[in-house]
Amino acid sequence: YLYNAVVLSVQVHRSKGKPEEEIESFTVEEEGDYFVNVTNGDYFNKDTAVSSAEININGIGQIFGPQDFNKNVFQLKKQIHLVPGEYEVSTILRSEPGSYLTIVISDKDISSFLELP
Repeated sequence: YLYNAVVLSVQVHRSKGKPEEEIESFTVEEEGDYFVNVTNGDYFNKDTAVSSAEININGIGQIFGPQDFNKNVFQLKKQIHLVPGEYEVSTILRSEPGSYLTIVISDKDISSFLELP
């Protein structure tokens, strides 16, 4: 089993204009349980937090939806089972420009660390 494998680490930003879908690809080499770890903005600046977003992974469906987010939620995590192959994460942020999410998919639950890899 892979130890501390990070299969995706990406920041998704909300820009001006209407919300756009952002798509990031990642590859899984080994079947197993992975964590989708999401950090909402910068802990010290609420203006960077996202109030509503959708995160989907093809083949699995919606991981997080608008009901999971508000400006007081700093960390989100969900465990998912992945088999080897190519995946896409699709994210839509409905929030203030300048807000962002950091998404890390790994075989570890890293929500207990403030600093992301």
